[in-house]
Amino acid sequence: MEFLSKIIEFLKLPKRYVWVVALVSGLLLFLPEGFLARIHVEKFAHDFGSYIGLTFLVSTLILAVELVLLAWRSLRGRKTHRERKERALAGLGRLDAQERAVLREFWIQGKNTIQLPVDQPTVVGLLDKGILETVGRLGERSTAGLLFPAKLSEAVDAHLTTSLVGLPLGEPTEEEKVAILQSRPDFVGEIEEHNDVFHSSWRGRRRLGRW
Repeated sequence: MEFLSKIIEFLKLPKRYVWVVALVSGLLLFLPEGFLARIHVEKFAHDFGSYIGLTFLVSTLILAVELVLLAWRSLRGRKTHRERKERALAGLGRLDAQERAVLREFWIQGKNTIQLPVDQPTVVGLLDKGILETVGRLGERSTAGLLFPAKLSEAVDAHLTTSLVGLPLGEPTEEEKVAILQSRPDFVGEIEEHNDVFHSSWRGRRRLGRW
């Protein structure tokens, strides 16, 4: 029973210690006796051979299971990542007018990361599809909603084009600029007002985007 309790305690060790135990017990089992004699552990290996063998067996089994689980988690993670990418790319082909307006903000503001209300339905949909992702963990309340920095996800960043978000291929005309600016999401004005009040250092910078 005492030896069984020792095994239970051993199972709770961090895996790096289990690797050390497996390596040491394996060396004691498989190194030539002459070498063990030179380092004065031959008698120890002989007297406790059965315990060393059991320790080696248990530790290698633990590590084998851990490696199998690690490989499984890695494969599952890759599969999940691939499915998210496929879902995000598929979502690009089904953007509605409101979603395109939100995504145009990256071009209009000329930024890779912008503030967006993550509880606004259109933004929620883009996040859920994997087209957008939030940056950091700190948000702030505003009349527009809960603001978080957001960016295009890696899955769609290289695939999202101006034509997909309803922007002209070349330099827009003044009439096109006016039409696009008039179609900006309603919450943009509220975000700008929020920043004017609570982030005075941002004042004057909100118009420094591409337009």
